[in-house]
Amino acid sequence: MRAYSIREALQQGGTATELYLHGLGLREVPEEVWLLPNLEVLDLENNQIGQVPEAVALLTGLRILRLSCNP
Repeated sequence: MRAYSIREALQQGGTATELYLHGLGLREVPEEVWLLPNLEVLDLENNQIGQVPEAVALLTGLRILRLSCNP
């Protein structure tokens, strides 16, 4: 299931497999992302994220992590 906001993903009961948070001006990865263990695609392009926390390892099913156009 696709989600275009953290709220939408959480409302899906953590079953979201794709999360698109591109172009939102984020400076860090929202903590709630780590509560979504079924994510396979995480799109964080075109934000202001300087580094990705080690917690990304919690997303063991993650196949695609998009980070282009961040500092």
